[in-house]
Amino acid sequence: MKYRDDLDGLRAVAVIAVFFYHCHLTISGINFLKGGFFGVDIFFVLSGYLISNIIRESLNKGKVDFLNFYIKRFKRIYPALLVISLLTSIVAYQLLLPDELFSYGKSLLSSLLFLSNYYFYSVDPYTATSSLYNFLLHTWSLSAEWQFYMFFPIFMVIISRFFKSHIFQILLVAALLSFTAAQILTVKNADLSFYSFLTRAWELMAGALLSFISRDFLVQEQKKNSIILKLMPIVGIYLIFFSLVFIDDSMPHPSFITLVPVLGTSLLIIFSNQSEIVGKILSLKPIVFIGAISYSLYLWHQPVLVVFRIVKHENINFLQSILLLIITFSLSIVTYFFIEKPFRRNLNKWKIVAIVVTIVAAFSFAIITIYTKGLPERFEKHDIAKLILNLNGNKLHEVNGIKCHDNNIENSCGISNDKKSLSNVILVGDSHAGSLGYSLENIAGNNFNLIQLTSDVCLGMDNIDMYDRGIIHKICQDRSSQFSKYIESKNDVIIFSARLNWYLSGNQYVNEYGDVEGSLDNKQVPKNGNPLYDEILSKLNLWAKNHTLILIYPEPELGIDIPKLISHRLQSLFSIDEKIKFIENYNFSISKSKYLERSSVSYALLDSVVGPNIIRVYPEKLLCDDEKCYPYSKDKSRLYYFDDDHLSIYGAELLINSFKQPLFEALKQSQN
Repeated sequence: MKYRDDLDGLRAVAVIAVFFYHCHLTISGINFLKGGFFGVDIFFVLSGYLISNIIRESLNKGKVDFLNFYIKRFKRIYPALLVISLLTSIVAYQLLLPDELFSYGKSLLSSLLFLSNYYFYSVDPYTATSSLYNFLLHTWSLSAEWQFYMFFPIFMVIISRFFKSHIFQILLVAALLSFTAAQILTVKNADLSFYSFLTRAWELMAGALLSFISRDFLVQEQKKNSIILKLMPIVGIYLIFFSLVFIDDSMPHPSFITLVPVLGTSLLIIFSNQSEIVGKILSLKPIVFIGAISYSLYLWHQPVLVVFRIVKHENINFLQSILLLIITFSLSIVTYFFIEKPFRRNLNKWKIVAIVVTIVAAFSFAIITIYTKGLPERFEKHDIAKLILNLNGNKLHEVNGIKCHDNNIENSCGISNDKKSLSNVILVGDSHAGSLGYSLENIAGNNFNLIQLTSDVCLGMDNIDMYDRGIIHKICQDRSSQFSKYIESKNDVIIFSARLNWYLSGNQYVNEYGDVEGSLDNKQVPKNGNPLYDEILSKLNLWAKNHTLILIYPEPELGIDIPKLISHRLQSLFSIDEKIKFIENYNFSISKSKYLERSSVSYALLDSVVGPNIIRVYPEKLLCDDEKCYPYSKDKSRLYYFDDDHLSIYGAELLINSFKQPLFEALKQSQN
């Protein structure tokens, strides 16, 4: 296949589009390349065209040398991927905390095995905020492309042997089947459709089909002053720029909309040449050079952007994007001349040794990182660093691997009471109650059967409805009816916890540092029109009349997600010693008097509940001194919150241990 400058120019357009899309760059609030992700689709069509030409040339010679084909593909793709993955791993080791490094290890292993498209499907959507911090997210397209390389040559050999006169037609049918699958799957499972090789194969096959078209004939016709043929390159580049500028990632993709950049790329592949304006522009030496190093640019751009985001934790502005582009270019030029080009040539023994050593190093790092769950021993020698290791001790809505929070009553944990001989303890309330479930189950053992009736922003009281953005929340309404009916038909111990401060004030919390929580979209509305205060008190008095009722008073609100804040700050520090020093010097607290002022109405309500067996639990006695309330233990080894207002496992354990003995005594009395 004859080399074409203009196709490298098209690669330059694709890689620059992807770079600025991943920058999430806006100028005066406008994102000028919101469809930059289509750069990957341009690469797919170009790759399909290139590979099909290579295979067809081999078929015309009478034999396809599979080993030689895969060795060439390996030399083209793997050395640069290996080196950049290994260098990225060194940075990840320094920047990432154990949980993040554990995830990185899995992404690294899947990338090296060319399976990362399916790994990333299992983790997060491509457009999710968390994806902005994923070093190797972009390797999904390399995996999809490699999977095509594994399948396509064999497919071509089979159909050329048995259906030689119908190769084009069979490829067309295969492409249409893949395209149809993409339409169907994008509706049913958009994330799987985005990442899957099967729903992307049609784009590569579109390029493959172009290799059957006599381009020389069309170019000759174009030169005979055929207006339509002369316009084709202009139409092609217009379709590409239209997709890059006007289509965004909220639209279904891959789908019919993906035909726009695919068709544009196809028109340029067939009709672009040195005699027309588009071909001349794409063949300009600076643009061609960018296209030549486009693979290294693609490999480097995501790690560079991720490091910036981790260190700075801010959106990328225009000047920063230019600086990051220059850094990416510099790294790519070095990689192109010292890794890509040398390894594409014949492999001598030293190159082979270098590849083997790098492969062993990269795979070893990935496997060790996964096996150790993020190499936590980096921090274990420092006592103060226990806080780092416990940043993510917050998976509390599961009990023994089962989701116990936010269920309908028939699926609620403990409702079947497998511990027939034990008394029930009913945990009821919103997510503040839900955050206690894991730790309560830990002390339940042979002491009691825990029934968890908790639901997000839902009190579990049948006299109160929850409205979400002005619309009644039917799930909460149904659950509240079920929960109240069940509770009132029993004589069990009840533990009630909820974020009463928020519901009763109707305002989000603002701490003394000016941190403000998200807006309150949900509202608790009594069915009978009475004040919310009165209806909550009425229901609690009803429960207290015939039950032992444990009332959890309001937990201090922080106003900011402390684990996330600490995690982001730690990630921005390069050395482990810097991270340790940060934890040693880190201090955060909120005013106790401000907490008590905000909680005064909630305290008054809970103080007004009357009944023969009420146990009152005050989180402030555990989390506050005379002046301040703290989100962590005195030795900073435990965070007591997993966000801005919910107790972590450690906070829940601290709270539950404070009323464990009164709870056990109440259970004994109920059995007598």
